[in-house]
Formats: sequence, structure tokens, C-alpha cells
Amino acid sequence: MSSFLSFLKYHVLILPLLVIPVSGIHAQIDDHSELFQTLAANDSLLFIEGFNKCNKEKFEGLMAADLEFYHDTGGFQDREEFFVAYSNNICSGSEKKPIRKLIP
Repeated sequence: MSSFLSFLKYHVLILPLLVIPVSGIHAQIDDHSELFQTLAANDSLLFIEGFNKCNKEKFEGLMAADLEFYHDTGGFQDREEFFVAYSNNICSGSEKKPIRKLIP
């Protein structure tokens, strides 16, 4: 009987944690907030100007001087290697240029 009471006591303590309402919890911030607007503006610089339009000056301005990039197939690239690859691959004028689209 003692083990049953111990079992019951344990579950009575845990049960409230399992039924806490989570309907008011949201992972996203309001799209009118200052943080959201700042992130959206910087995303557009990175993806639209830097990646899609190949505006190298704006793109370089967004990257840290000590940039370390790890490509999934090419491995480590420092800032200089990253921009050589960016120029040769993403912005080479190829008709197969990838385009990035932000999804709200």
C-alpha cells in the first residue's frame, strides 16, 4: 500500500504541470513590433540586396570582419574565401542563379 501512496503522491504533484493551459503562449512576436521590423529590414538587405540582386557592397557591409562560414559541402571559409565563392557561384551571372524568397 505504501508504494501505491507514493505513486499517487508523485502523480498528484505532476498532474498540474501537464494541464497548464498553453493557449496564450506564442512563439512569434507581433509583426508590427520594432524588433520584427528591424529583423525584416535586415533580412531584406541580406537576401534581396546581397543574395538576389548581388549588391556586393551592401552584402559585405553586413558581414563581420572575422566571418567564419562553414559550407555544408565545401567546409570552412574565411571572409575572403566566402566572398570569392559568393562572386563565383551566387553572382556569376549564371542563368541558374538561385533566388531566396522570404516567407512572412
